[in-house]
Amino acid sequence: MGGGLLKLEPKEAERILVALPQFPQDVLFKHVQTLDVMVRQIPEPAMQKIVDNLILVSQLGLTPSDCTALKRAAECLRMRRMPKAG
Repeated sequence: MGGGLLKLEPKEAERILVALPQFPQDVLFKHVQTLDVMVRQIPEPAMQKIVDNLILVSQLGLTPSDCTALKRAAECLRMRRMPKAG
C-alpha cells in the first residue's frame, strides 16, 4: 500500500477500539460545526487537547494522563513507520 497507509489484517482490525461518543444528534451537529471553524484557526496541538477533552475525557471517561499515554503511543507508532534517514 503506497503513501504510508497502514494495512491491518482482519484479526488485527478486530482488536482495535474505536471511540463512539454518545452525543444527542443536535449536540453532535453543534460540536461538529464549532470544531470545523476552530480547526482552521487553532494550532493542531491546542485543537487536539480540545477534542481529547470533548470526546475522550467527557464522553469516554479517560483521564488527561490516559490521553497523554495514547498520544505518546501514537507518536511511537508513527516514528516506527517513518523511513530511516541515512
